[in-house]
Amino acid sequence: MNLSLKASMVEHVADNDSSKRWLSCWLEVLGTIPRSVRYMSDRCEPRFRSMCGSLMDDIQSAEGSGRAMQNNVDLIASGEEPYVEAGGNAWVFFLTPEVVWFEGQYGQTDGEEGAVTFNQFRLALQTYARFLADPEHKPIEVPFPDEPTPAIPDVSRIRERLELESVEDTRIYQLNTRDREVLGAIRAGMTDTEICASLKLSPERLAQYRVEALEKTGLKRLEEIFDMIDRVDARKVEQAAKERRWKKIGRL
Repeated sequence: MNLSLKASMVEHVADNDSSKRWLSCWLEVLGTIPRSVRYMSDRCEPRFRSMCGSLMDDIQSAEGSGRAMQNNVDLIASGEEPYVEAGGNAWVFFLTPEVVWFEGQYGQTDGEEGAVTFNQFRLALQTYARFLADPEHKPIEVPFPDEPTPAIPDVSRIRERLELESVEDTRIYQLNTRDREVLGAIRAGMTDTEICASLKLSPERLAQYRVEALEKTGLKRLEEIFDMIDRVDARKVEQAAKERRWKKIGRL
């Protein structure tokens, strides 16, 4: 099938009052459906309607939301991330190296659907962002690859890991600077007497810090907190390294 991707400015007319008209940015994949159909929304090939609708709803500018989504695409394309879940104003975008799919946050879809290939989504995003960046909004129409619709993969393990990381980030956030100082001293093997002298604490207050740290994080042992701190700090180091690379290539 010969497909084309078109971004353009279109005029809408109210069904019950032809005097009410308005313009909007439009994205569609054209193929077998006649361009003369009454409703613009019916021209787009059905399997690409979620993709086009989500981009039109959630990408308002090339440099703002468009750049943010392009960063997600770059993460996948570079191999830095195997899976990205990006929430917008009205949709959630799920990106993997092979397939991208969508879920409407306000009932636009019945769960996750509308799968397209990663290459199809990347082309659609780049084309729509280029159209939005043009002050004159001149129409853009480009050939669109007719690739088989891929199956949505099982990403449950990745989601479980991301959820765990989110929980750990929340738990760490509960620990203030003083908590970290006390925990660091305990972990370093200092005696209670040494800790109290170094941090100017009473023995009773030191005992409270131990209890409060467990209560704040919801963990049962200080060793679990130490392991969690190591994991969170390692992720922060990895993220900082990514951001340095992004700045070097102009993505931040």
